[in-house]
Amino acid sequence: MADLKMNIPPEVIIGSINRLGDEAVYLGDRVLLIADSALGDVVDDVKSILESRGLSVLLFSDIHPEATTFTLTDSLSMARGSHANLIVGLGGVKTLHLARATATLAVEKVFIEDYLKGAARPVKGLPYIEVPTSGRNPFMFRPECFLTEHRERFSRICPMPEESLKLIFLDPLFLDSYSGRYLYMTMMDILLHSVEGYLSPRASFFSDVQTSQAISLVSSLLGFRKPGGTGLDHYSLIYESALFSAYGAALNGWGAATVLSYVMSGYTGKPKSAISSVMLPVLLETSFYPKNDKKASLAGLCHHDPMPRDFRELPPAEVMRRFQGLHELPSRFSELGITAQQLSETASLAYSVLEPHMSTLTQESLFAILQAGF
Repeated sequence: MADLKMNIPPEVIIGSINRLGDEAVYLGDRVLLIADSALGDVVDDVKSILESRGLSVLLFSDIHPEATTFTLTDSLSMARGSHANLIVGLGGVKTLHLARATATLAVEKVFIEDYLKGAARPVKGLPYIEVPTSGRNPFMFRPECFLTEHRERFSRICPMPEESLKLIFLDPLFLDSYSGRYLYMTMMDILLHSVEGYLSPRASFFSDVQTSQAISLVSSLLGFRKPGGTGLDHYSLIYESALFSAYGAALNGWGAATVLSYVMSGYTGKPKSAISSVMLPVLLETSFYPKNDKKASLAGLCHHDPMPRDFRELPPAEVMRRFQGLHELPSRFSELGITAQQLSETASLAYSVLEPHMSTLTQESLFAILQAGF
């Protein structure tokens, strides 16, 4: 069991997005709102909420699906040119990481290439408020962002000034606009990071409380063929599981499956939640955590009615495959249009991120793991 060392900023508010302006006024008065254009009227509503408190708001929503450093160049130009003193990120995980990088680099004149290479580490950034519309971001409580370079498509985990990360604002009603299938893939993404955190060699008794609670909560929702209800109570459970999962990730750090899912999404442009759906049983069937005794307890954590009585006796990977089948979620990378060549490139790119931290993994072993999901 690892030692426990806790320092988990920032402040978290779970409630109506209408309160966002009341909090933002204490952090700045010239706001750059970086948002998913696909959110439509939601973006306009959030912009109006900020403006109603007297804030000047500039919107950046020209975000490509990959949200690479090409897009970061544009968002940085807008942040610097408008003299923004507050960044608000609104949307899914790729948009949030783009917003984090913008807040990090907007003050100090640091080249993006140097930042990606680790040759420059800004010590001062703009205040940043994060609004995850799907409720999830495994880096939520870590002062880091995950960036993909737009030419060669390699990815890096880059630091952000801890004091920039001011507030996480969670309004579960954002989920009301999402399809049922997207919600289930979102839950599989939360489950991937929770399971990896639970199995992490850096896990502690406290992180186990967070990750096991996340696994239990999200599994109780995945165990139904259709959502076990709609509205605030149902969506709040999804957000609650994402919050527990993010706390666990903050305590344990990121793992190999998390990095692989981000790198593959950045390289192929495929949705990270869909990739996580495929990756989850692969995580349990392959050599990520081959000798971890805690694997055996996962099936029990995932057991909830109305699943079969023998569910507890199934291997954990089979539990995850039951979830895939129950909700007709992608179960192979090939179903997402990902090729064997892209798997090979993903293994190479992910290895460059993981190698300094996980010496037991090789590029060949990462490729073999990905092939198991092909």
